Amino acid sequence: MSVQRQSVSIVVPFYNEDAGIEVFYDTLCPVMDALSDIDFEVVCVDDGSKDKTLACLLLLTQRDARFRVVELSRNFGKEVWMQPKVMQLFRLMQTYRIRQT
Repeated sequence: MSVQRQSVSIVVPFYNEDAGIEVFYDTLCPVMDALSDIDFEVVCVDDGSKDKTLACLLLLTQRDARFRVVELSRNFGKEVWMQPKVMQLFRLMQTYRIRQT
């Protein structure tokens, strides 16, 4: 009998964070790598950034298949995305454009 692997989704809001994305990636990846018995998915939500945040996040998806990017048309605020009901809807809705290259 095979043991089913655990899966963890990490959802992180970004707003004008282009300068800190590499530090975020370099800090998070060793933690995920150390927990090799868990499959991770990192959903990066670009909350209407005006800088190069979206471009930097899209580069992460090219380097690491665990990363996904959701691009929002405007700034909704992280408080909206962190509510449990909104997170459930996020999984069900097809309206938001999820980018992975």
